[in-house]
Amino acid sequence: MAGRRGEKRRWRASAPRASFFRRRIFRAKRHGVRSEVPLWAGNPERAFFLAPAISGVYLWERGIFPFRVKLSIKSDYAARAVLWLAQHHQEDAARTVEEMASAQGIPPNYLVQILIELKSAQIVKSQRGKEGGYLLARPPAKITFGDVLRSIHGEIFDSPALNNPSNPPELRQAWQRLRRAVNQTADAITFQQLLDESLEKGKMYYI
Repeated sequence: MAGRRGEKRRWRASAPRASFFRRRIFRAKRHGVRSEVPLWAGNPERAFFLAPAISGVYLWERGIFPFRVKLSIKSDYAARAVLWLAQHHQEDAARTVEEMASAQGIPPNYLVQILIELKSAQIVKSQRGKEGGYLLARPPAKITFGDVLRSIHGEIFDSPALNNPSNPPELRQAWQRLRRAVNQTADAITFQQLLDESLEKGKMYYI
């Protein structure tokens, strides 16, 4: 009995700490962070999960618990929104958030946040008034997949190993080549190309 009581007291003492981590996970997920890092709070029987956007790099740099790099659903929503606007680019008319959200199955409030970030990156622009809404800030041929991903996530591919002085030079160079390859691939894809591919697929389907 005494052992169980002592264990209960320890768990009660840890409850505020667990609540603290739950709150931070909720905030991170609300902002589009999906992957999580296991953080053992001094006891391997108790696992808390902390979003990498909060302190994943801190843990990685200290050799604790590697985490998986994964782009969030936010980047998918952003790419779909830009592609949808590109499909209506020739109409030269603003589209409402509600119309876009309904067409793409994106939560309207979440879409507004994404459009604000895309606007900051000068990928889309807003128009006020009765006919207000959003439209592309430049032609689809001038917008790359990399532009959209960076507007949402910053650097598309990043790792502490890129700048870790204790990492062997040849390994750092390998990481840098990987980052360049990811960036070059993303920047080689324009939304005009995606429109053209969609048009070709439509023609093939019609035939």
